[in-house]
Amino acid sequence: MSSESPRNPSDGRSLEADVARAIRTSRHWQYAFWAISLLWLSAVGGAVWLFSNSVDRFRRLEADASNLKADLENRLREVGLVAYCRMYQGQGMIGIKEPKIIEFSNVVTGKELVDTGPFWKFKAERAGDYIVSTCVCARLDQTVPAAEAKGDLLTLGLGVGRGPTDSTFDVYLATKELGLEPETLGGTITVRLKAGQSFDVRVYLEGKHKAELAGTNQTWISVAFFGPPPPQ
Repeated sequence: MSSESPRNPSDGRSLEADVARAIRTSRHWQYAFWAISLLWLSAVGGAVWLFSNSVDRFRRLEADASNLKADLENRLREVGLVAYCRMYQGQGMIGIKEPKIIEFSNVVTGKELVDTGPFWKFKAERAGDYIVSTCVCARLDQTVPAAEAKGDLLTLGLGVGRGPTDSTFDVYLATKELGLEPETLGGTITVRLKAGQSFDVRVYLEGKHKAELAGTNQTWISVAFFGPPPPQ
């Protein structure tokens, strides 16, 4: 007779349940592995895209900076004094409410750009921005009594493309009250001109007394080309 004990049927079912649990656990681990792999690939792909995009942006910025540098260098090569003029002594009187164009007859630089007669004017050879600096010295008529030498205002400015009798200022520079002693007034401004466009320097007197220009060393103008206008 055999001494083997009889098999319990529940043992088979327990083994099958263990196998099923093991399979489910294995599948869960597989799913987890694929999920982690996908997340890792997504993170790596995102990092690669971000790095590539950053490199492209850096290259574009570098190219833009290089273009700006080249443009600035070209502009700086063009910058420079194009005209410098002074006034000769004895230009007569400045009438009350009568515009007077300053005659810078002594053209030191820029003779090809300056017209000295019958009225002084600067004519732009090329379109662009021009830095205009000017100074005028004037005083009241010396026949004015000292007690009355007050309240007369002289205005300085530029007339762009205007006639000599036009009292309009296209560019205002300065206003000053005159006395019997010489007074200087002036200013510096950037003016945008078209090719062939011209301007003059003019004064306008308001008050009760006439005035006169005084001093060759204090009445002058300089014009410098700053650069072409920006592209439209």
